[in-house]
Amino acid sequence: MAYSVLWKIHAILMSVSFLSLTAGILISILFKKKKWRYNTHRKLGITAGAAGITAFLIAFIMIQLFSGPHFSSLHTLAGGISVLLLIITPQLGLNMKKAANKKRIKLIHRIFGGLTFTAMAFTILLGLRFVGIL
Repeated sequence: MAYSVLWKIHAILMSVSFLSLTAGILISILFKKKKWRYNTHRKLGITAGAAGITAFLIAFIMIQLFSGPHFSSLHTLAGGISVLLLIITPQLGLNMKKAANKKRIKLIHRIFGGLTFTAMAFTILLGLRFVGIL
């Protein structure tokens, strides 16, 4: 596959991931009293994680095939941090029911959700700058 095709797939998956994360956060904040909120929030979080991890793997393959050194730009470093947060944040949420101290895990999950959103937004801006769109 050509670099331009992989780049577009990476960009689409990152957009899906970011939009899913954003929708999940907004639903959690705006619809606290709705019964469907938890399941929708959970599905959006899992979608955000899966799409983001897949986009990261495609970027890793792209760099391996066409560029060479990994984590050589600020965008790739921020992407690595974002993907770690995309793994940790849903895990915290999914394990909340089993936790002894649910309030603490819920607070940590919320903090990590905000950090994930911020890291992804920063990474996307760096990526748009990297390809010359911004």
